Amino acid sequence: MIEDADSAKGQVLRADHLFHVTLKYTRTADVIKNTIKRLVNSLEYAITEMLEKKKVKQIPPIALMKADLLKKTFPKDKEVKEMVSFYLMVKKVDKGQFVIKDEYRKNVAIVVDDIRVDIPKLRQLLDKTKEWVKFSNDF
Repeated sequence: MIEDADSAKGQVLRADHLFHVTLKYTRTADVIKNTIKRLVNSLEYAITEMLEKKKVKQIPPIALMKADLLKKTFPKDKEVKEMVSFYLMVKKVDKGQFVIKDEYRKNVAIVVDDIRVDIPKLRQLLDKTKEWVKFSNDF
Protein backbone atom coordinates (compact mmCIF):
# COMPACT_ATOMS: atom_id res chain seq x y z
CA MET A 1 0.00 0.00 0.00
CA ILE A 2 1.44 3.35 -1.03
CA GLU A 3 0.83 6.21 1.37
CA ASP A 4 0.05 9.73 0.24
CA ALA A 5 3.21 11.85 0.21
CA ASP A 6 1.39 14.63 2.02
CA SER A 7 0.46 12.64 5.09
CA ALA A 8 2.11 11.86 8.39
CA LYS A 9 2.49 8.18 7.47
CA GLY A 10 4.00 9.04 4.10
CA GLN A 11 6.61 11.27 5.70
CA VAL A 12 7.44 8.59 8.27
CA LEU A 13 7.93 6.04 5.48
CA ARG A 14 10.37 8.37 3.75
CA ALA A 15 12.23 9.04 7.00
CA ASP A 16 12.37 5.29 7.63
CA HIS A 17 13.91 4.74 4.19
CA LEU A 18 16.43 7.52 4.77
CA PHE A 19 17.42 5.97 8.08
CA HIS A 20 17.57 2.30 7.10
CA VAL A 21 18.89 2.55 3.54
CA THR A 22 20.50 5.88 2.74
CA LEU A 23 22.21 6.52 6.08
CA LYS A 24 23.58 2.98 6.10
CA TYR A 25 25.64 3.65 2.99
CA THR A 26 26.45 7.36 3.14
CA ARG A 27 27.00 8.26 6.82
CA THR A 28 26.59 11.99 6.16
CA ALA A 29 25.12 14.82 8.21
CA ASP A 30 22.90 15.78 5.28
CA VAL A 31 21.04 12.48 5.54
CA ILE A 32 20.55 13.02 9.29
CA LYS A 33 19.22 16.55 8.63
CA ASN A 34 16.89 15.32 5.87
CA THR A 35 15.59 12.55 8.13
CA ILE A 36 14.91 15.06 10.90
CA LYS A 37 13.13 17.33 8.41
CA ARG A 38 10.87 14.40 7.44
CA LEU A 39 10.14 13.74 11.12
CA VAL A 40 9.18 17.39 11.62
CA ASN A 41 6.90 17.24 8.56
CA SER A 42 5.19 14.07 9.77
CA LEU A 43 4.59 15.57 13.22
CA GLU A 44 3.16 18.72 11.63
CA TYR A 45 0.76 16.61 9.54
CA ALA A 46 -0.20 14.63 12.65
CA ILE A 47 -0.94 17.83 14.60
CA THR A 48 -3.04 19.16 11.72
CA GLU A 49 -4.94 15.88 11.47
CA MET A 50 -5.70 15.95 15.20
CA LEU A 51 -7.03 19.49 14.95
CA GLU A 52 -9.18 18.52 11.96
CA LYS A 53 -10.58 15.51 13.83
CA LYS A 54 -11.51 17.84 16.70
CA LYS A 55 -13.27 20.00 14.08
CA VAL A 56 -11.41 23.18 15.00
CA LYS A 57 -12.82 25.95 12.80
CA GLN A 58 -9.77 28.17 12.43
CA ILE A 59 -6.58 26.15 11.93
CA PRO A 60 -3.64 28.56 11.67
CA PRO A 61 -1.24 28.19 8.73
CA ILE A 62 1.91 28.34 10.89
CA ALA A 63 3.03 25.04 12.41
CA LEU A 64 4.08 26.46 15.80
CA MET A 65 0.69 28.14 16.15
CA LYS A 66 -0.97 24.81 15.35
CA ALA A 67 1.04 23.13 18.11
CA ASP A 68 0.05 25.86 20.56
CA LEU A 69 -3.60 25.56 19.52
CA LEU A 70 -3.43 21.79 20.02
CA LYS A 71 -2.20 22.31 23.59
CA LYS A 72 -5.00 24.82 24.22
CA THR A 73 -7.61 22.52 22.68
CA PHE A 74 -6.59 19.62 24.94
CA PRO A 75 -5.35 21.36 28.12
CA LYS A 76 -5.69 18.31 30.38
CA ASP A 77 -4.33 15.66 27.98
CA LYS A 78 -0.82 14.74 29.16
CA GLU A 79 0.02 12.84 25.97
CA VAL A 80 -0.80 15.82 23.76
CA LYS A 81 1.52 18.01 25.85
CA GLU A 82 4.28 15.41 25.51
CA MET A 83 3.72 15.25 21.76
CA VAL A 84 3.95 19.03 21.41
CA SER A 85 7.12 19.23 23.52
CA PHE A 86 8.67 16.41 21.46
CA TYR A 87 7.69 18.26 18.28
CA LEU A 88 9.29 21.48 19.55
CA MET A 89 12.51 19.64 20.43
CA VAL A 90 12.73 18.02 16.97
CA LYS A 91 11.91 21.36 15.35
CA LYS A 92 14.73 22.97 17.36
CA VAL A 93 17.16 20.35 16.04
CA ASP A 94 15.90 20.92 12.50
CA LYS A 95 16.15 24.72 12.52
CA GLY A 96 19.21 25.25 14.73
CA GLN A 97 22.80 25.81 13.73
CA PHE A 98 24.57 22.47 13.79
CA VAL A 99 28.10 21.16 14.05
CA ILE A 100 29.03 17.99 12.19
CA LYS A 101 30.97 15.28 14.03
CA ASP A 102 32.71 12.29 12.38
CA GLU A 103 31.10 12.65 8.96
CA TYR A 104 31.53 9.58 6.68
CA ARG A 105 32.28 7.43 9.73
CA LYS A 106 30.36 5.03 11.92
CA ASN A 107 29.75 7.62 14.64
CA VAL A 108 28.45 10.43 12.40
CA ALA A 109 26.48 12.99 14.38
CA ILE A 110 25.19 16.54 14.34
CA VAL A 111 25.16 18.70 17.44
CA VAL A 112 22.57 21.46 17.86
CA ASP A 113 22.98 23.50 21.03
CA ASP A 114 23.15 20.78 23.70
CA ILE A 115 21.48 18.04 21.66
CA ARG A 116 23.68 15.46 19.94
CA VAL A 117 21.91 13.47 17.23
CA ASP A 118 23.87 10.39 16.27
CA ILE A 119 22.54 7.21 14.68
CA PRO A 120 21.13 5.66 17.91
CA LYS A 121 19.50 8.97 18.90
CA LEU A 122 18.06 9.33 15.38
CA ARG A 123 16.61 5.83 15.77
CA GLN A 124 14.93 6.92 19.02
CA LEU A 125 13.52 10.04 17.37
CA LEU A 126 12.20 7.96 14.46
CA ASP A 127 10.56 5.41 16.77
CA LYS A 128 9.02 8.15 18.92
CA THR A 129 7.66 9.90 15.82
CA LYS A 130 6.10 6.62 14.67
CA GLU A 131 4.40 6.33 18.06
CA TRP A 132 3.03 9.87 17.86
CA VAL A 133 1.75 9.40 14.32
CA LYS A 134 -0.01 6.22 15.44
CA PHE A 135 -1.40 8.11 18.45
CA SER A 136 -2.74 10.88 16.21
CA ASN A 137 -4.38 8.35 13.87
CA ASP A 138 -6.03 6.51 16.77
CA PHE A 139 -7.07 9.77 18.42
